[in-house]
Amino acid sequence: MDVARESLEREGWVIFDRSRTESYDLLCSRGDQRVYAEVKGTTTSGQQIIITHAEVEFAREHQQEMLLVVVSGIEVIQDESGRVSADGGTAITFREWAPQASQLRPISYICTF
Repeated sequence: MDVARESLEREGWVIFDRSRTESYDLLCSRGDQRVYAEVKGTTTSGQQIIITHAEVEFAREHQQEMLLVVVSGIEVIQDESGRVSADGGTAITFREWAPQASQLRPISYICTF
């Protein structure tokens, strides 16, 4: 999240974290502009991400105001006490982002009885 935040702030956005209460992570404001940013971090090259149903629906409903920030190449570090943290990564921003059906593949289901 920090790498994404710093990348967006360099573009002049003022960032508000909404990740605990909304179906997106960051509300970004610049003058009279407002966009929503979904942030995904990965240790991989970032060619695949995992997104929730709610994230897909929100992005589709707000495509014109939607950003996806993929932070790839994150290094996971474990210190001597066993604490795990993330370090580094490179942010790539996709503007007016909404995933298309051809880009989505189900990886889990909820089965109700």
